[in-house]
Amino acid sequence: FPVTEERVFETTTAITNLNPDLLVSYIQNRTLPDEARTQLGQILDRKRQIAANDADIQRAQADVNNIVQDQQRLRQNIDSLNRVAGQEQQVQAYARQLSAQESQLAALRDRLAQLQQRKASLESELNSLIEKMEF
Repeated sequence: FPVTEERVFETTTAITNLNPDLLVSYIQNRTLPDEARTQLGQILDRKRQIAANDADIQRAQADVNNIVQDQQRLRQNIDSLNRVAGQEQQVQAYARQLSAQESQLAALRDRLAQLQQRKASLESELNSLIEKMEF
């Protein structure tokens, strides 16, 4: 009697830990069912959206940090010019710059809050897609 031995291999992959490049390689795998490819494509899309949102958060935070540093410089200049007679006009110009930057800071902080909310929403959507994934 001919005997055929077979081994069944089961592979488990945690999708939450996969980076977008690796997900693309899984999506391009032709042995993967179409349903799985579609689901992985949706997950890949969310991961890319989260990465883009994170980049926006970093840029906004860098802008906030730059403005805060500039404000420190302006405050130091105002403090030193207050000790010098005849520099009232320059002090007022610096004060106007500080006021304008405060408006920019408020707008940037609002933007950061929106971006953080969007990130939470995207991560929630991603987790939902991963939980629902089945093939």
